[in-house]
Amino acid sequence: MTGRGKRMRADPAADLDLLARAVREAGFECVRRGDGGLLRVRVWHPALPGFGESVSTVPGPGGMQPWFRCSSGTLLAPCGDPAGAAAHVVRLLAPFVPPPGTGEAIGAGEAVTSLTPGAGGQAGSPPAARGFAGRRRMVSSA
Repeated sequence: MTGRGKRMRADPAADLDLLARAVREAGFECVRRGDGGLLRVRVWHPALPGFGESVSTVPGPGGMQPWFRCSSGTLLAPCGDPAGAAAHVVRLLAPFVPPPGTGEAIGAGEAVTSLTPGAGGQAGSPPAARGFAGRRRMVSSA
């Protein structure tokens, strides 16, 4: 760990590999991707392979320590805390994961107009959940 206000050397590939390990330990799947130099990890639950979240690294507040950021733009945790970032992503995706043993995805075969639980999210839900609201897609249990 470095002291407050110190710049850290960024290694996005290594940071994302540590995040991927933490995500897999939580029972989720992931793959590292890169488009035009931007590395990211795509995270999903095995029961919902077409629904997930992408995480990249960005300079932290004030250009200091790099942070993990999800596709909605929410900062998840400093790159020095991959377990914290993985826990945040898991909390974002968990409301949409089917209960163990059911084999069915939430909204299977139905048009889902809002993937945010309840109207505007539940109390205590992570603020990044708002990024899911309004997306329309077909979710299949196959």
